[in-house]
Amino acid sequence: ISDGDLENLFKQLANAEGVITLNALIEQKDLVLRSYPPLINDFEKIDIDRSSSISWDELKVYTGGTAEWLEHEFESIVGLDELKDQIRSFYRSIMLDQKRRQQGHQVGGLAKSPHIIFQGNPGTGKTSLARIMARLLHRIEITPTDYLREVQRPDLVAEHVGQTGPKTQAVIEDAKRGVLFIDEAYRLSSGSKNDFGREAIETLMGAMNETPGKAPVMIFAGYKQDMAEFMRANEGLYRRISYTFDFSDYTPEDLALILELLTTSKGFTLEPALIQDDRRELARIIQEHTAPRARSLMNGGLCERVFDAAKQNLDARDDPALPSVVLGAQDILAACCALPTPPEPEHLPGPLPPLDMGPSPVAVAPPASGRAGGQVNLWLVITRAAGLRTVVCGSSVVPGLGGYLDTRVVVR
Repeated sequence: ISDGDLENLFKQLANAEGVITLNALIEQKDLVLRSYPPLINDFEKIDIDRSSSISWDELKVYTGGTAEWLEHEFESIVGLDELKDQIRSFYRSIMLDQKRRQQGHQVGGLAKSPHIIFQGNPGTGKTSLARIMARLLHRIEITPTDYLREVQRPDLVAEHVGQTGPKTQAVIEDAKRGVLFIDEAYRLSSGSKNDFGREAIETLMGAMNETPGKAPVMIFAGYKQDMAEFMRANEGLYRRISYTFDFSDYTPEDLALILELLTTSKGFTLEPALIQDDRRELARIIQEHTAPRARSLMNGGLCERVFDAAKQNLDARDDPALPSVVLGAQDILAACCALPTPPEPEHLPGPLPPLDMGPSPVAVAPPASGRAGGQVNLWLVITRAAGLRTVVCGSSVVPGLGGYLDTRVVVR
C-alpha cells in the first residue's frame, strides 16, 4: 500500500480524537482486510503505548521499521542523549551484521546472548530503558519474545541452604524467551563469603552461555561504583557481559521538563512564567534551591517529591470554594526548600596525608593588611609543590596552595 493510500485509509477509520479503535476495525473489517490487513493482524505490535487504539504516529513507526520505532520510543525519554547514542550504536552494529550475512559474507553473529550492565544513580530511567531494550531485542530477532522479568535479590536468594539455586533457576526458566532485568544486582555479592547471593550468581552465570530462547538475555542494573565491585565478585561475570550502558544524572533542565510532564499527567499545570523560554525559570529554581546530592540521589524521583510538596503548598493557600489547578513559582520554591537534607555517602574518603610543600620557588608577598572595617580577608596563593600528584590538575606543573589570614600564614 502506498503512503497516500495508507493515510487515506487511516483518515477513513480514525475517530474524532484522531485514533483508530478496535470497534472501528471490527465495523470496517472487510475494508481493512482488503486494504491493509496488518491493522488487524498486527494490532498489538502497532499499538506501541498499549492504549487499545492506533495513532497515525504509531502506524508510521510500524511501516517504517525498527529504527523509526526506536526513535519514537526515545522521544518519551527525557535527556540521556549519550545513552541513546550507545543504544543506537548497539542496534546499528547488530543490524549491519545481519545485512552482511544476507549479502553472503561469512561474518560471525552473536556467539552468545548480549548480556548488559545498566549503571547509574536511582531515578535515571533504567527500568524504562530495560522495557525498551526487551522490545528492541525481540524486534531484531535476538529473543523469541519481548517479555521482561524484573527481579531483585529477594526474588533470587532463599533463606536456607540448597534453596537459592532452584529458586534462581526457576526465574531463569520463566524469563528464558525474553529478558531478565536484575535491579540492584550488586546486592547479590554484598554479603559474607557464606552468603547465598553468591550461589545465585553462579546459577545465573551457568545460564549466561546459553543462546536466547534457552536462557534470557540478562540486564544487571545498579550504581556505577557498586556494579564495578559486582563485576569483581566473580571474574566469570566479566567474560560473559558484553555491553555496559551508562545512565547520567539529569540536569536541572531535564528535571524541569520531567516536572512539567508529571504535573500535566496529574491534571495540574504550571504558571506560564515557569515554563517560558524552555522552562528557564523552573530550571533555575530547581538548580538554586535543591542540593546537588539530592538531585543525584533521586533524579527523576525528585520531581515526584517536588510535585507532592508543591501541591500541598497550593492546598494550604487555595480557596476551598474555588480550588485552583495551577502551581505557581511560590509553590515550587517552597517544595524545593522543604526537601530534607540528603544523607552523607556511606563511604567517605579518608583525610589526605600531610604534604611536604618544601620551599616555594616563587617568593609571594601577601598583602600588607587585609583588614577593612572590622573584616578579615582570607588570601589563597597557588604555587608549586613537588610532593603533590600531578593527576589532580592533569598538568606537568604541580600545584600547591598557601593561605593567609590577613598577613599571617595559616595554610601552606
